[in-house]
Amino acid sequence: MGVPEKTAPLHSVDAAQPAPPAYDQNQPPPAYVHSESSTTRQPHNDSQHSGSSPQPQHMRFPSQFNVYTQFSTFTIGPHQDEKLFTVVQTRLWKPMALVQGDDKKAPPLSTIMMKGMGSTSVLSIFPDQGGEVSKPLEITIENHSTKHCFCIALPRRTPHFFEWRSSKSEEVQALGAYKRGWKLVWLRKDGGGGEIVAASALNNTMSLKKGLKFGFFNAGLDGTLGDTFHIAAVTTAMNDFEMFLSTNVAIVGNASTATA
Repeated sequence: MGVPEKTAPLHSVDAAQPAPPAYDQNQPPPAYVHSESSTTRQPHNDSQHSGSSPQPQHMRFPSQFNVYTQFSTFTIGPHQDEKLFTVVQTRLWKPMALVQGDDKKAPPLSTIMMKGMGSTSVLSIFPDQGGEVSKPLEITIENHSTKHCFCIALPRRTPHFFEWRSSKSEEVQALGAYKRGWKLVWLRKDGGGGEIVAASALNNTMSLKKGLKFGFFNAGLDGTLGDTFHIAAVTTAMNDFEMFLSTNVAIVGNASTATA
């Protein structure tokens, strides 16, 4: 095996890069070769016992945060009464919107909506101050039973492929007393393995409203992947969480009906 090449940052422009290919689930993703340092990175666990980590200067999101549920709304922040972001209309088959702050009518940073029978979803990321897109960017999410796949391909930049997978990984464990969740993997060219760049974990405490904890890790935390990735990671995580909630509510409802 040769010396690893340096990974092209998602937010660095490469004018010679050809137009990104369409995402084909049956083909391996394009090259991702992580640097030597990426293999030695460890999960960041500075806020294991707190609601949120300090917000890095290069990120609009804290490195870790809680997600609170209330009716058809999720709120993101260190505490329920400190709303850094709001996720509006958390219901399947209807658009979900991520807004900064607690104003539900504010222009969204992103929206996501299922298409057809649910095998795909469309994530839209909108221009915003400090962001990387100058016009709305649409990203197709491929929904499978055990994973959700997407590609971020900004104009004249290297496309990068990601998968959310169910997990009990070290990164999920690092979020605290949370034992079950999902990991977001930045894929390699050969499809074997990859780097975990984010994770989310279900709340297993007695708090019914604190439903999830989310954290960025490795290249997802150190600035390699950029703002568009951060927005996409958070929005798709909220969508996966809503799908989990909807599925489990349906199962509980059917079981209650069967035993009635």
